[in-house]
Amino acid sequence: MQNQKQVITKTAKIMSSITGGKGNKKRKDWSISLGTYPGILIGIRSYHGETHHQHVIYLPFIDIAIEIEN
Repeated sequence: MQNQKQVITKTAKIMSSITGGKGNKKRKDWSISLGTYPGILIGIRSYHGETHHQHVIYLPFIDIAIEIEN
């Protein structure tokens, strides 16, 4: 059996909101976060939750995540 290793990532978040035009358009909040992870990976992945969608770009040692409210 292998021992599990705990990995702590560091993130910095930038939060803002998208302001729609006038009318009945719903305002959606969004945030961008920059994080680190151990390893080398290049790619893009989307995570879909009940309250938000998150799109993550993975580069070697860092990831950039954009989270958009549903």
